[in-house]
Amino acid sequence: MHDLRTPQTPASAFFIEFHMEVDGALTLNRAHAITEEVEKTLYDAFPKSEVLIHQEPAGIDDHPPG
Repeated sequence: MHDLRTPQTPASAFFIEFHMEVDGALTLNRAHAITEEVEKTLYDAFPKSEVLIHQEPAGIDDHPPG
């Protein structure tokens, strides 16, 4: 996980956004299921939150140089 952002918004108690690295060999369905599990855990811990998870293959460099 990286690029975590948690600003408060008027519409929800918490806005939780981050990039979650998953094994690039996983099927899209399995990666989605894992993300759903993580979202549920966060919603259980923070019921009034809004959660946005960006999935990406583990190990890629998504920050261009410069």
